[in-house]
Amino acid sequence: MASNSVYSLAQLGAALKTARLKRGQTQAAIADLAGVQRQWLVQLENGRLPNPSLQKVFAVVETLGLTLALADDDDGADVR
Repeated sequence: MASNSVYSLAQLGAALKTARLKRGQTQAAIADLAGVQRQWLVQLENGRLPNPSLQKVFAVVETLGLTLALADDDDGADVR
C-alpha cells in the first residue's frame, strides 16, 4: 500500500476523501460507519474543520481501512 505524507489538516482531509472515493463509498456511508455526522466529514474532507476531534479522525481512518503513522523529520530535529 502506498503511503502519503500529510503536513496539514487540508491535506489529511484530501487524503481521506481520495481513499473514500477509491473505495466507492459515500460520505453518508462512511460517516455512519465511523459514528460521525456527515457534515462533520464534509468539513474534514474539505479542510474546513479547524480543530477536529482526534478520536473522530481515527474513527474515519479506521473505517476506511487506513492507518496513521508518525515519522521523524528528515532534518533529524528532536520532537518535544
